[in-house]
Amino acid sequence: GEPIMPGVLQLEAMAQTGGFLLIRRLKRPGVVAYFLSIDKAKFRRVVRPGDCMRIEVKIVKMRSKSARFAARVLVDGEVASEAELLCMVTDPEETA
Repeated sequence: GEPIMPGVLQLEAMAQTGGFLLIRRLKRPGVVAYFLSIDKAKFRRVVRPGDCMRIEVKIVKMRSKSARFAARVLVDGEVASEAELLCMVTDPEETA
């Protein structure tokens, strides 16, 4: 009777946003972003249905095919969750 936005889905939303940012920054359309790791995850407040989540992602370190991000979810200007994420990109043609 108390619906919430699960923390794992908040992390997934941060990873998806980071992957999108990485692909745009590398200027390589057609590559696929993969979520590799998560560190320092913290959950600060409950996110409920109807809340508007603002996802902020900042690149901390970038290499040719990967990046480490500092990411956070905000609701009404308050940090709901935060984490450090690592993502990489691969070309589907290379892995086929």
